[in-house]
Amino acid sequence: MDTSDPVKLNATIASEAYRPVGERRDHIGEWQLDKTLGDAENIVYYNPTTDRAIHGMRGSHTLTDWLWSDVQLARGRFRNTPRHTRNVKSLHKTKRKYKNLSATGHSLGGASVVHAGDVLGVGGHTFNLGQPFTKEDARMLGKCARNPSLASCSIKHHKRKGDLVSGIPTLTGSTVRHDGPWWNPAKAHAMEGFDQY
Repeated sequence: MDTSDPVKLNATIASEAYRPVGERRDHIGEWQLDKTLGDAENIVYYNPTTDRAIHGMRGSHTLTDWLWSDVQLARGRFRNTPRHTRNVKSLHKTKRKYKNLSATGHSLGGASVVHAGDVLGVGGHTFNLGQPFTKEDARMLGKCARNPSLASCSIKHHKRKGDLVSGIPTLTGSTVRHDGPWWNPAKAHAMEGFDQY
């Protein structure tokens, strides 16, 4: 399988992060699941040919995600949540093992990519990023204005038309708009709408 399209590859890994740990694909083309890393919220695929790794972060999936992490994200306090702390620890563990690393995530997972990536200097892709504008965003914007070459400042944000969650403009990185069912916001937000392997 040719996995040379980075958007499709990152969308596929972001989707795999939603699957239960024992049901995740062992391979996506030449990319191999690293079973020594990851957990119910995080997943890591490694390509031995290119010596690259992609760390996927799951979006909202549990009652705690919806009632706590998402609410704190909307209030601009996501970095104070246990979810953020776990994501930073997981990404840090992956970064210690793989030097050539990027991250990907959908919705809350995309917010995790932005915030954990900012802490650890990791870039990547987000899909329908769930993110309001907060003082943390203003701080990141200032940091990226001073040093735009930072990996965390070059994240590519993929947003589908009709998605209300990712409707707020992102201030760092670049935004790519994808066609979507603008008449159905729930369907527009789902990962199934992004091309995947």
